[in-house]
Amino acid sequence: QLDAEALRRVVREALEEPGGDGLVAQRALHEAIFADPVASKYPPPRAPRQRLLKAILAELESGALCEVDDELYSACVEGLAEAEAARGGFDGYRVLEAAGSGGVALRVTSHMGGDVETGCLVWSAGCALFGLLLAGHLDAHVRGHILELGAGTGLAGLAAARRGGGVASVTLTDGQPAVVTNLRHNLEATAEIAPLAAPAFVQLLDWGSLDGASELPHPPDVVIGSDLSYEPAAIPLLTSLLGRLLRPRGSASHAVLVLTRRSEETRALFRESVAHQALRCE
Repeated sequence: QLDAEALRRVVREALEEPGGDGLVAQRALHEAIFADPVASKYPPPRAPRQRLLKAILAELESGALCEVDDELYSACVEGLAEAEAARGGFDGYRVLEAAGSGGVALRVTSHMGGDVETGCLVWSAGCALFGLLLAGHLDAHVRGHILELGAGTGLAGLAAARRGGGVASVTLTDGQPAVVTNLRHNLEATAEIAPLAAPAFVQLLDWGSLDGASELPHPPDVVIGSDLSYEPAAIPLLTSLLGRLLRPRGSASHAVLVLTRRSEETRALFRESVAHQALRCE
């Protein structure tokens, strides 16, 4: 996230037009922000959008430009007014590009309350797994029927479905009903941008109540997940579930997990719980 001054510099550079009056650059900026079909359908979160519009208005009002484009100025003013009037519900969308295959649209919010809000935000570990999947670095390890645990917004699972390759299907799961509802929305929104390369499904999954893989659309071949160990109390439930999903008790050959190292205690607890299930980390 850029601070106010850094954002002003980015806007100033976007409006630079050597030898011109600045109108061409202003119209290009208006096109990018207000006329982009994806951004119009899936508007970004209000707070960063407000910061951007304020930075543009500050540059337009600075006197540095020979002429100000009325359409861009009016659109920024109206956009700020709309953002101020919008309250409650979701903040907006994070749309992440998948070069050559379409994007991933994620509806996000930071104020649903309780445990739910963590499942409606984008986290760094999920972004790392998203990038690894789309770049093809995990193609040899993520194949067949994929099960995502603690999917949240669906960032990683949707990346696997978008990538395709050796992926036969993806089932995105979470234990919070409100998060699952949003997850279904994100799947539909992502598929509207461009058809997914592999079919995807969404299912409510309580880590403590699943009996093997019998309730899933497909017996999983591979389990994926990101940032699943942030709550130490949930680690034994997670590893117990992995023990039921992975061979020899389950159908999956392995799990690919990207975890944020928050403390040595949490890391040690995770490794101990994995060993208790007769599993191993590599």
